[in-house]
Amino acid sequence: MGDDTLKKQAQNNSKDNFRYAFKDAFEDKAYKRMDQNQEIFIKMMNDDDFQKAIVNYLLERVYEAFQN
Repeated sequence: MGDDTLKKQAQNNSKDNFRYAFKDAFEDKAYKRMDQNQEIFIKMMNDDDFQKAIVNYLLERVYEAFQN
């Protein structure tokens, strides 16, 4: 939520277009924190359905928060 670039992208794009920037930011932040929770990171990288569920859930929350 502290990413100003991502916030601007959410405010200036539809949710569908924001999805691309969000997914890139999400993956970048996941890689940076993989040492903090390797089990979840490995599951997320190996299970496409699990990753999509997490990304979709967070995308909705972040996009809506940045719209306010």
